Amino acid sequence: MSKKNNGIKQATKPQVNEQNTKNAIAPDFQKLLPMWSASFENASKIYQSSKMDLDIDVDIDWLRNVLETFSSSDDYQKLEKWISRFGTVCKELGKYQGNLETEYAGRWEEANKQGLAHEKALADIMEQRKVLEGEQERISSQKVELDNGLIQI
Repeated sequence: MSKKNNGIKQATKPQVNEQNTKNAIAPDFQKLLPMWSASFENASKIYQSSKMDLDIDVDIDWLRNVLETFSSSDDYQKLEKWISRFGTVCKELGKYQGNLETEYAGRWEEANKQGLAHEKALADIMEQRKVLEGEQERISSQKVELDNGLIQI
């Protein structure tokens, strides 16, 4: 509806009330709902993969109620920022876990190689010990023979 003032039409400002504000903000939160839900699910999967349990119920209706509650308050922008950051943290946590698993596999492979090298070195030492013990026995036998030969002279 418009008003006429001195022959110029001017648009009237829409009435701003809590219901209009809530409805205007709700679509912003609706697009955050899947990200927030996925973030909780990702965090839960990360915990479960490390044999820990994250006791968070990811009920989409409950999350929707939380968002609707905040959409009518002055803190909706803080919540929107927090949800975005939480989603980013959960995504980075998943990447970090993947990197840790890759690093773990690499370290396990390296430790395995070192273990095999150690076992081979130990086997080589044992073989050399047998050879040295055989040489020591041969030298001891020769010494006994020489000692016996000197005693007879």
